[in-house]
Amino acid sequence: MAEKKIRCLPITPRRWEDLEAVFGPNGANSGCWCMWFRRPRKEWQKARSKGNRAALKKLVDAEVPLGVLAYVDGTPAGWCAVAPREDYTALANSRLFPDSGEARLWAVTCLFIHRDHRRSGLSRPLIDAAVAYARKKGARTVEAYPVIAEGRADPARGFHGFAEVFQKAGFEEVERPSGTRARMLVRFR
Repeated sequence: MAEKKIRCLPITPRRWEDLEAVFGPNGANSGCWCMWFRRPRKEWQKARSKGNRAALKKLVDAEVPLGVLAYVDGTPAGWCAVAPREDYTALANSRLFPDSGEARLWAVTCLFIHRDHRRSGLSRPLIDAAVAYARKKGARTVEAYPVIAEGRADPARGFHGFAEVFQKAGFEEVERPSGTRARMLVRFR
């Protein structure tokens, strides 16, 4: 069996249709369109699928740093959201993960793998590509908020990613504000 070729690239307006293919008609999960961390809760709930899709499309068209897409043998297969932490409204108000005050801090907030590519090891290349993208854009530190999976992980929480994969990608756990979530960092010198 031939090894599959994985390539990860930043989202651009030219790649919008590829992101739509990864997210599918439901906008990844419940009409989120990766806007859960970017919009105030009431605005996110009111907008739902069509409004969140339009908001993400507007950001993609403006070429705001948003994240990276994974392709497997040329087919869109996964997504990792990464951007400056201050771009995420939900993190600004987070009691679980308050701002650490670090300069040029970026955050990985979401991993979404198309159902045809789940359990294929795609999370790690996406995380690696997201970190490289953030570094290229000037990040000094990248933060993530993964799930601590003991036994079988809850798939509904998998969009945060899993701590074990982040650890293998070079992230260090700096705190565990709950029994199931960690704050993990990777710093550049």
